[in-house]
Amino acid sequence: VLRLVVVHLAEQRRTIVFKLDQSDAEYESSLQPPEVHPLKDLPAYPGSTIRFYARDEQTGFSLATSVTQSSPEAVEGFYRSSLKPDGWTALLPSASSGQPASAARLSVYEKGTALCYVYAGVAGIPAETRITLLHKQRLLK
Repeated sequence: VLRLVVVHLAEQRRTIVFKLDQSDAEYESSLQPPEVHPLKDLPAYPGSTIRFYARDEQTGFSLATSVTQSSPEAVEGFYRSSLKPDGWTALLPSASSGQPASAARLSVYEKGTALCYVYAGVAGIPAETRITLLHKQRLLK
């Protein structure tokens, strides 16, 4: 089964497309959201509901999306305060000053050989924020 997952970053005027090549069994399994937060190196946003998860063992890449009733600003603050004490370093300055709480947020963090992208933006439903976590463990050769 070939699937395309599209992540539209409206505020940054960017769209990322992921190509997923899955067996029939993997596809059937992927229709159900994980029961627990699948990214063991990253915390789940409190009260969020996981909608999608994919991992490529060959590249060390993981993608998880979830939704919450919190604002993008609150999501950004949670990950900033949770990741930095755990050894993650922000690679981009926070661009949230002067923006409304509902404005989309994109943060990038690094820890050793790992990268983490946190995007929080308004979902299709009013008062709902979609959280997209991209985690890349750089593989050493």
